[in-house]
Amino acid sequence: MLKYLFILIGCFGFAQTSLVYVSNGIEKLDINDPNITSLTEFSTFREERNDTITEYTKKPNRYVVNQYSNSSPMRVQKIFFLNGNIASENYRFYDVLINTTKKYDKKGNLIFVQNEEDISKRMISIPKLVEIIKDNYQVDLMNNNDSERSFNVRYYNVKIPFYGVTIRQRDTNVYKRIEVNAFDGSIIQEREFRGTK
Repeated sequence: MLKYLFILIGCFGFAQTSLVYVSNGIEKLDINDPNITSLTEFSTFREERNDTITEYTKKPNRYVVNQYSNSSPMRVQKIFFLNGNIASENYRFYDVLINTTKKYDKKGNLIFVQNEEDISKRMISIPKLVEIIKDNYQVDLMNNNDSERSFNVRYYNVKIPFYGVTIRQRDTNVYKRIEVNAFDGSIIQEREFRGTK
């Protein structure tokens, strides 16, 4: 399981789409494609290939491209300037930034790189968090297709940083919230609550 997660985190990247390409070493969005030119502000075009879903959304000053799979909690987001050049990219495990975040100037030149694991105060890695939750709660955060539950994970970079893991029983409004210390992996607290559907 952990070996699989390390491979997935290390290899998970932006799958080839028909609308994103590399030209002269710069990643670009094909802004002349009819699917992109027909986008109005805040509208989305969705492209599906095998298990990969790519959503293209036009914003007032950029295009946002989100890519994910229904079978994985890993997500990639790339933002492109209106001229089609890449502006930024980041990778997530649920809502936790992982791997490397990059930013580019309007010409598509790399101007900023940040390793998310290096700058945060978290000593407990994502694979270790997955293991802690599985050992203590019999919940596999890597299983996006759990028929009984849905999950979310966030990272809180506060004085004592922690991961907030939310487990919701499908078809109910019952949630379990687990806070895991990002320094030592201990369970800070857990509580169950009812929310609105």
